[in-house]
Amino acid sequence: MQKVFQNLGLKTRLGLALGGGGARGVAHIGVLRAFEHKNIKVSCISGTSAGAIVAALYAFGKSTSEIRLIFDTLSFSRISNLIPMKLGLSGNQGLASVLEKELGPVDIQDAPIPLSILCTDLITGEKKVFTKGPLAKLVQASCSFPGIYSPVEYENMLLIDGALTENIPVSAAKQLGANFVVAVSLSDIKQHVAMPSGMLDVMNRCFDILVDQVSLENIKSAEYTIYMDLSFMSRFKLSDTDKAINLGFIKTQRLLEKPLIYWLSKPLFDYIHGIKDSFMEFVKSAVTHPQVRSTMFFIQKFLSDLKRRLPKL
Repeated sequence: MQKVFQNLGLKTRLGLALGGGGARGVAHIGVLRAFEHKNIKVSCISGTSAGAIVAALYAFGKSTSEIRLIFDTLSFSRISNLIPMKLGLSGNQGLASVLEKELGPVDIQDAPIPLSILCTDLITGEKKVFTKGPLAKLVQASCSFPGIYSPVEYENMLLIDGALTENIPVSAAKQLGANFVVAVSLSDIKQHVAMPSGMLDVMNRCFDILVDQVSLENIKSAEYTIYMDLSFMSRFKLSDTDKAINLGFIKTQRLLEKPLIYWLSKPLFDYIHGIKDSFMEFVKSAVTHPQVRSTMFFIQKFLSDLKRRLPKL
């Protein structure tokens, strides 16, 4: 894909926006494998919740095979302290410990691939995008599922799961300089699910409905979105990991094998749509201009104005 754009003289910074979804986040590994399989390099990467775990590990150089092995160790009992806390049923300090063991006490800004982690400030209700700061602590915060895990205190903020404000962090990838963002949703938003069998299923489904409504708005600014129906997996328990990873790989591979016109259609549509209003203003002024005496003059003036107004890629 990048070679296609380079051959056309276009500069592209490919950004991945990895969405949250608890244990379903293992499917992101398949997405990354598909990009590697096509030798497509990621310019920057952003992550929310489970997506933040995968994004952080990948940005700091872990291979998809290594990320898979790390995910296999992320059981609820390992990442949770299993001690009831004032603001949650448990803490998730164990997740930060795993990340520090694998990567060391690193900061987000030290990542070889530009990285951003998205959280929500419980006090203000605002989205918080972090491009610097302690990696392990902020990924832990991004994964602090409300009601289950206690919020994380950081710089006068009380941080919880970023999924509440931007589950698929497209804007965060754009802030890193990406001009071509592939968003990855761990939920097929239009998919119906099975009847819940218990309290956790009800809680899980309610959270999905809330997050999906937010995601519909988030993904509008992405160039492309990969949707995955992972309803066969629980948000709270790792199971069917091979199936999830394979689904992520297949969905992404299909996208990357699309013909050239597919890749160019949306960017070109966006650019044309962006100059539509300017063009209409030009037409209104040009047709009333006293010097407009011939069709050729009109065309020449239009082309000159269009060249000036087109965005630089």
